[in-house]
Amino acid sequence: LGDLDLDGDVDAEDLTRLARHVAGIEEVTGEALANADVNDDGDIDANDLTIHARYVAGIITDWDQE
Repeated sequence: LGDLDLDGDVDAEDLTRLARHVAGIEEVTGEALANADVNDDGDIDANDLTIHARYVAGIITDWDQE
């Protein structure tokens, strides 16, 4: 979950890909798209982006802490 570049790590590169996807600049597909829905609500949107940013910043350490 959260690994959009599929390198095994959740980091700022994944957050950037998610931000670009939400903004309509870059399309994320396949496994990366499934990993992007960090709140598991079926939509990839600003809510996922906020949670992902909090995770990358270390504010939360588990996706369920949203």
